[in-house]
Amino acid sequence: VISLKYHQYLLWHINVAVEISIVFKLEKKAFEIAKQYNTISDYEAAIRSFENFVFEYPGSTLREDALFYRLDSAYKLAINSVEYKNTLRNGLVHLKKERLETAKEYSEAFKQAYSSSKHIEDVNEMSSEINSELKSYSTKS
Repeated sequence: VISLKYHQYLLWHINVAVEISIVFKLEKKAFEIAKQYNTISDYEAAIRSFENFVFEYPGSTLREDALFYRLDSAYKLAINSVEYKNTLRNGLVHLKKERLETAKEYSEAFKQAYSSSKHIEDVNEMSSEINSELKSYSTKS
């Protein structure tokens, strides 16, 4: 015969396990949606989605991968950008340089947080190319 307290204890643990499972499923789905934006080359949507993911799930086991794919999206967006864009609000904007600087920030943040990551080789390669591209702007006057 199971006591009432023990029965309640078991039910509580089952409920907690179910809630954890549901939260992880939602977390995984948000991650996969953001990753899909990267896959289809919608890099701006991918960056926003990964930023939202990191904000909504700060302790996620997928955080490292999310920050990597955020960097990857920012890198690809920057490298493939046009040099300038004329905007109504700010006039002529040096779009590529701004995007490279953002990608550099993401790269530095990733390396600081995950220096021994499985992605570190890719991050270092992206970082090198970003820095090389940015140097070309300091030599232009």
